[in-house]
Amino acid sequence: MIGALVGAIFWPILRVAAPSVPEPLRFLLGYLIFTIGPGFAAAGAVSRGLDALTRVIVLLAAGTAAAPALIDLLGRAGLVPAFPYLASAMAGAYVASAAWERTTQPAAAARVDGRDAIACAALVALAVALGVIVFWHRLSVTADGIRLFGEYDSADMSWYAAVASEASHTVPPTASYYSGHRLNAAYYPHLIAAMVFRFWSVPILSVFFKYAWPTYVSLAAAMGFVLVRSLASRAVAVLSVALLLVGSDFSYLAAWILPHAAVDWDYLLWPTNFLSPTMQVLHFSTWSASLPLYLMALFAIVRGLQTRGRGWLVLSGFLIGILFEFKPFAWVVLMGGLGASMIFAGGDRRGRLRYAATIALGVVFSVPFIWGAATLAPADRRTRLVIELLMLPKRMLIKIDETRAFAAAAEHLAPVPALRTSTYLLLATVVFFAVGIGVRWLGVPSIWRAIRAPGGGDAAGWRLLAWTVVSGIVVPCILTTDPYVDTLQFYLAGLYVMWIFAAVALVGFAGKNPPLGAVAIAAAIVASFPSSGHYLARKWTDRERPPRVSMTRGELAIAEFLRNSDPERTVVLHDRPLTPSLTTIVAARRIVLGWDVRYSAVGGEERLRDVNRFYSSADRDPQVALDVLRKYQVTHVIVRTPDDHVNPLALSRLKLVLEQPGVALYEVPQL
Repeated sequence: MIGALVGAIFWPILRVAAPSVPEPLRFLLGYLIFTIGPGFAAAGAVSRGLDALTRVIVLLAAGTAAAPALIDLLGRAGLVPAFPYLASAMAGAYVASAAWERTTQPAAAARVDGRDAIACAALVALAVALGVIVFWHRLSVTADGIRLFGEYDSADMSWYAAVASEASHTVPPTASYYSGHRLNAAYYPHLIAAMVFRFWSVPILSVFFKYAWPTYVSLAAAMGFVLVRSLASRAVAVLSVALLLVGSDFSYLAAWILPHAAVDWDYLLWPTNFLSPTMQVLHFSTWSASLPLYLMALFAIVRGLQTRGRGWLVLSGFLIGILFEFKPFAWVVLMGGLGASMIFAGGDRRGRLRYAATIALGVVFSVPFIWGAATLAPADRRTRLVIELLMLPKRMLIKIDETRAFAAAAEHLAPVPALRTSTYLLLATVVFFAVGIGVRWLGVPSIWRAIRAPGGGDAAGWRLLAWTVVSGIVVPCILTTDPYVDTLQFYLAGLYVMWIFAAVALVGFAGKNPPLGAVAIAAAIVASFPSSGHYLARKWTDRERPPRVSMTRGELAIAEFLRNSDPERTVVLHDRPLTPSLTTIVAARRIVLGWDVRYSAVGGEERLRDVNRFYSSADRDPQVALDVLRKYQVTHVIVRTPDDHVNPLALSRLKLVLEQPGVALYEVPQL
């Protein structure tokens, strides 16, 4: 209680001192305090028996779930300003508790293994180095404006930044990229970043294009090490996490050999052509924020199986519930792994009961989020689940432009026409799994042994990991999404865990064959790296290509001006409805339309027509333009010259509030 009181009192001091702290350190301090405090509230009691290093990692990973849940609850109660006080109080409670335990019970605390600490630090350093490569050339902020480099990966991240900018003042956030709608995506991964932006004054673009993703991946690396170390040797833990960070598939063979002239070929992420990107998406998708939670949920379940503690059981249920709001696809895969582990537990009665209890608690904690997804208006629902067999292999053939070749091969091999479709799918599936799984195939024997192993304890933990891999591979072969792109999320949830079994196989071989073991491990890393190396090289040279989106000095001044407007009623209209909107990110205000009209702004075609109608209204009745403003309750209009052609009579009805070279901001009176 004393620690919590000191922590709460300390927050105003931190808030005042924050502007004088260098920006990178300011982000890191904000992230750590806002994460470890709620993590201690959620997992402090059950983590007492862990050594200090493992406990810190576990609390940070648990805080990845607990902090967004706390922010969400406070937001619904209108108490978000209390969050930094509560998080600081919880962090102070953790510091006081740790100091008290070290003083009064020094013998009860597990000692940190120095070699484990060095290994974990090396993996975190690797994650940071990868983050430097990927983000060092992504964002340019100068006196002349902002330039954001990259390709669709930067567009995706800018969309997340828009969600966070909205969440910095409204929790739960709305869909700021087409104002007036409920947010049609999981927003928990961005809530901590939103609070760091709001309370630590770290610019939102710096949060998303410099600091957040390397931090998330570093925590994922540390949590992955802790998870694997709880079941296997240090060597297996290091190798599995290293492969997760730098390894990929065999898609580079297609990039080197096939002409890939089709429009669907992905030149940025080669593994996407086989629907199996793993390390690449950690640097621009919500997998980076979700993976620490996913691995922590697995660790909590494994730890509960090992200790049979009720605290770990409750924690695992809580983490599974929050996982639904981070990555519902990973939630499906994990629940599938738990269900299969329960059904096929054999004589492990205690393990079966534990799996069943975890599933039950996971469902209980997931109910609010399942209900929220189920009650989303059909007009805002961007993804629906459908049953379709082997859809991903079919999409693979389209992306690599080999549909005709495989159809011809099936016609040649099938003895009767009735078997040609099944032969075609079989050939496609063989190539899909052979290339996409890649080096991870080495772990298949270990997966089989884990599934077949009797008994509880570590065997029960390995069984869960094995069935999670199987679930991640089987589910997308049956259950798919419309649009199809989200289907691969199921697959990735299995591929990440599969690296653990590949590392088990490689380290086991090295132990039995010392002369060849190092060669085999090196060969596996080399064989899995080219696709990853291509992505890293592409990111290192981002500035050699035109920026993905930019903002002039005048447009930046307008965005800063808009930050003084009422966030709950401000709606901005601008003339770039199909590109990432830096205006809504920097201003943290809602816009009529941005990014796209299908996947994000579902059903946005009508909005697109209206926006274009407004900015091409010069030769039309001024009422056409005014009707657009009235329809979407627009409060501010951005007009650029000479690109925009707005009806002058309509503009005369608006109030000019800020004029900059080449761009002007108008306020819309009540029409």
